[in-house]
Amino acid sequence: MSNYVIGKNAVSAVEHASMISGLLMPEIPVGDTYPSWDGEIIVYISEDSRNKRAKDDIIGRVPVQVKGTHVKHFSEGTRPYNIEVTDLKNYSNEAGAFFLVVEMTDFYDVNKTKIFYAELLKYDIEKLIKGKEHQKTISHTFQELRRDKLYSLCRHFLFHRKEQGYKLMTLDGKNEYDEYTFTIIGNKKSDLDFYLFDSGTFIYGKNKHTNLKVPIDRFKADIKIEQEEFNIGTRDKVFYDKFYREKTKDNQKIKFGKSFTMVLSGNKLDINFAESGSIRERIKDCEFFVKIAKAGKIYLNHTEVSLNFEEDVYNNVLAPMPNYIKKLNEILWVLNYLGVEPNVDFDTLKKDLKQISFLIDVIINKNVEANKITDKHLQVVSVGNYKFILSKGVGEHENTFFDFFNYNEIKEKYRILISPDKTFKNSLEHSPYILLKPEELYKYSNLKLDSIEKALTDVDYTNSIAQDISNEFLLNTLLYLDGNCKLAHYSRSSISN
Repeated sequence: MSNYVIGKNAVSAVEHASMISGLLMPEIPVGDTYPSWDGEIIVYISEDSRNKRAKDDIIGRVPVQVKGTHVKHFSEGTRPYNIEVTDLKNYSNEAGAFFLVVEMTDFYDVNKTKIFYAELLKYDIEKLIKGKEHQKTISHTFQELRRDKLYSLCRHFLFHRKEQGYKLMTLDGKNEYDEYTFTIIGNKKSDLDFYLFDSGTFIYGKNKHTNLKVPIDRFKADIKIEQEEFNIGTRDKVFYDKFYREKTKDNQKIKFGKSFTMVLSGNKLDINFAESGSIRERIKDCEFFVKIAKAGKIYLNHTEVSLNFEEDVYNNVLAPMPNYIKKLNEILWVLNYLGVEPNVDFDTLKKDLKQISFLIDVIINKNVEANKITDKHLQVVSVGNYKFILSKGVGEHENTFFDFFNYNEIKEKYRILISPDKTFKNSLEHSPYILLKPEELYKYSNLKLDSIEKALTDVDYTNSIAQDISNEFLLNTLLYLDGNCKLAHYSRSSISN
C-alpha cells in the first residue's frame, strides 16, 4: 500500500478526533514533504469561533507530526515508536511538537484506527536525547489518545510550551526552590485524574528572587486521596464525620477511620475491617466494629444500611474483641501515665509487647512478683522509639515501680539524703534527679521538666549542708534504698549541673 494512502487515512483519523472536540481546527496537508512537521492544530476559544475561523479567538497553534502504520491488532494503552533524532532537535528548536502515531487495521476506514500520542515539550526532548545525540533514532513510548482529551492536551501543550520557552531553564541540583507548583488543564474532575494518572504533568520550582519557573520533572501520581464530609455511625452516635476516597489509575477505595474500607458495587455494600492505626484509633475502630456487628446495621449520613456478617466473624473476631479492647486501653493508659500519647502505628510497638506487659504488670496490676525480675532501683524500659525510666520505691513501697519523673510520687516513695560526713547526723534531702547526668535527661520520653524544677526548688538552700554544696568539697551522698544505707560520691560540679 502506498505511503500516500496510509498517510491520508492517518491524517483523516486525526482530523476526525480534532473536529469532534468542537474547538480544534486541524491544518494537516496530505502528501506534503515539509521536513519534521506535517502541519498544525489551531486551538479556538469556542466552537462558534472555530466554525467561523475567527482570527481574534485563536488561543494558539500546536505543531504536529502524524505517522500512520498498519497493524493486525491494536496496541493496548501504550506503544513504542522510533523518532528520528534530527526531528527531535528540530522540535526542540521550536519549543516542542505534538507527535501522533495512528494504528489502522483498514487503510481506508477512519473508524478502524487508534491514535497514540507523545507530547514532546522542551523538557521532554532534552531528557529524551541526552547522551543519545549521535543516534539516528530513539525509541519512545506513546500513549493511547482518548479522543475526548485531545482539546485538553492541546491546551496543556500550549501552556507548558510557554512556561518552558525556547531556551529551557535547567535544574541546578544544589538549588532549593521557594515554591513548587503544577497546573492541571481542564474543567472537569476527570481532567485532574487524566493528568495525574495517565498523561502526567510538569512540576516547577520557583525562586522568589528571580521569579523564574524551572521544570523539575514530568510526574504521574500513584494515588490521589480526597476527603469528603460524611457521617458514619450507629443510630445514636456519629463515630466518623468524613471519609477518604483513595483513587489509583485502575480502582478506588473509600476508607473511614483507620481500619475500614467500603466498596459499593451496584446495590451491594461491602465493608472490610483490617485493624490499623495508633492505639487510640484502633480502640475507636474496634468499638465501632463491635457495635455495628451486634446491631447488624450501619448508618451512612443517618440512612440505615443493613449488614450481613458471616458466622466465623462472630466466633473468631467478635468473641475475643472485648478483651482485646480492654488490653489496648491498658496499654494506652500506661503510656499516657508515662507522658506519651502514642500516635505511631501500633504495629511499630508490637515487637516490644514483653516490655509493654511489664509496664502494665508493675504499674497497673501492682504485681509484686514482677518486681523480682530486677534488683535495680532505676529501671529503663524501651517500647518502640520511646524510652522510659522507672523508679522502684523504698521502705513500704519497695515492691512498687512508678514514673521516675512524677515528682509527687517520688517525693513520697524515694529519698536521697546528703551529708557532710558518714554519720548522717546533719543530713538534708536533695533532688533525686542528681542521679542522672544532665545530658541523659532528654533520652527519656517520660521526662517532665516541671518535676525536676520542683525537686530542685524544694531543697532548703539556707541549710548549712546546702551551703557546703556550694564549695568544692566532695560530699558523701546517701542513697536511701531498701532501708539500707549505701554510699556514693558526688562532686560539687556534678550536683550543680
